[in-house]
Amino acid sequence: MDRILFTERLRHAAEAARHLAAPSLVEKLPPALTLLVRLNMSYGDQHYPDDAGRVVRLSADEAADLLWRDGRAPEWVDVAVTGETGAATIIELTCCGRYVVPARDPFHVVGPIRPPADRRPFSIHHDFEVRDEESLRRLTEVADRVRRLFVDTPLPVPMPAGVWLVRDGFCPHGSLAAYAGLPELRILQITVTRGFVLAGAPLPALTSLTITGLPPVPWGMGALRALAPALTQVSLRAAGPLWAEGQLPAAVRDVQLAGTHLEGAVELPAELDVLGLHFSAGLSSLALLDGVEQVKLLSLRETPVAEGQVAALINRLAPSRVDLTHSGLEPAALDRLESGHPGVEVLPRRAPLPPSEYDGLTLRLGLS
Repeated sequence: MDRILFTERLRHAAEAARHLAAPSLVEKLPPALTLLVRLNMSYGDQHYPDDAGRVVRLSADEAADLLWRDGRAPEWVDVAVTGETGAATIIELTCCGRYVVPARDPFHVVGPIRPPADRRPFSIHHDFEVRDEESLRRLTEVADRVRRLFVDTPLPVPMPAGVWLVRDGFCPHGSLAAYAGLPELRILQITVTRGFVLAGAPLPALTSLTITGLPPVPWGMGALRALAPALTQVSLRAAGPLWAEGQLPAAVRDVQLAGTHLEGAVELPAELDVLGLHFSAGLSSLALLDGVEQVKLLSLRETPVAEGQVAALINRLAPSRVDLTHSGLEPAALDRLESGHPGVEVLPRRAPLPPSEYDGLTLRLGLS
């Protein structure tokens, strides 16, 4: 495949994505196309590391210029409609980070993401991403159709009233105040890029909260019980020490805490389905577990621990699974923990899988 054929296939795939999506959507998709190119979206080999996280809006010719590099192109590219501006249809190209000499068409046309459990025509703006002033302007025009909002700009973004999921990569306001008054908001995931203080009006429907980039100072975690009484899942992450003080809401059953180490006194619920403790400096104290009686899944992934610490935690909390991946324990220690606690699944797995009724089963496929 040469550069000219690659460009033709790209144009054909983009147009095919528009035709595939059109019958499923309530919006009319304009024939003019704008391509949103997401680079390095694969795991494993990435031939151009500087592309990581890069997203650009381009014409088809410009996208072809970007993706065709010294006779090589991404090994695969998923092509789908993700929006419309009123004047153009937005086609998203999700690109592999591995570049190869293309022997076949790398483009895979897929349909837009359909809302769960719904087969009726839906709005392409059900999922909406704000990256720049143009998309922010469009948000104000279609806000009543937005249900999942993804913010990737430091610009202040007004929250649509009917949104039930928000992923805010900047959180420029430094609090939860911007999300107050959203009656349907159930999932909130924010990355803090400046100082943060837990403040705002209550979020009565919120069940899942993730805050990444928390500051290395007290930020008012104790207010969570009043602000989000229905929370069942909480993930708190800091690059340095994680300050966690106060009592979590009573309904919480899934807790993830991450940082170099823990500061403050946090009171965890007595029974948890999932508890993740991810501290790069290890667990110097287990005082935060004083009120915890049972944990079904305990994750100490990437937390340096001693074999004795883990054994004591298993004996005390009776988990059914313990994740010790990258915890620094030697294989022999993992073997001892696994053999000493036969009712507990230890990850990474050391012993072979238990026998199955399907062992030895041969599956033959034929054409008639």
